[in-house]
Amino acid sequence: MSLPSIFLRAPGAAFVATITLTLAACGGSSGADRAADATAQKPDTSIKQIARQPLTAADFAGLDSTQLVMELPWTENKVSRDPAPEAPRASLKSVATKGTEGFDRVLFGFDDSTPFPGYAVSRGQPGDTLVCGNDTTTLNLGGTAVLLVRLNPARPGDGKTTWVREGTKSLGLTRFQKGGLVCDDGHDVIWAASVADGKEVRVLEFRNPPRLAVDIR
Repeated sequence: MSLPSIFLRAPGAAFVATITLTLAACGGSSGADRAADATAQKPDTSIKQIARQPLTAADFAGLDSTQLVMELPWTENKVSRDPAPEAPRASLKSVATKGTEGFDRVLFGFDDSTPFPGYAVSRGQPGDTLVCGNDTTTLNLGGTAVLLVRLNPARPGDGKTTWVREGTKSLGLTRFQKGGLVCDDGHDVIWAASVADGKEVRVLEFRNPPRLAVDIR
């Protein structure tokens, strides 16, 4: 079974390496067994394949293309990356939103003295219940859908100074309507925004400085 590809590039490199994860059967299976397996295994049509197109200057929207280290292309699926084992909390320094002709972007900036966090990007619905630590809250942001970005382990500061405060505001973009930081439980930081239009998301990771771009169209 083949899984979606991710695209990795060392900062400053002129090429992108494509990694495709594949699970293959091994051992001395007979031809009849392999034919039976092929008949029994049907493709999972609930997972839409990821199609990648080369990035252009418009895709970077002012970000330094030489510092791109990973691209997760446009998809309607949930996108996530696990943090390094026992990693300390990343320090979130800034959150900014931007609209372009083809997509809206939320850009998370991190302090370079802490590791890059894991993340999960998913869609929800207005009125969904969000679990934040031991508390729950209702996502009353309006729109036709909600985009959620969970960063972990992370905190909105360095432990002494809070750089990004909880709260939502009008974003006034084509796709992002209202959003902001909605959870900080000491381990996870969650940013959410109501979405007026758009189903596909894309994730770009940058270094020097460390930043995470989440785009929607």
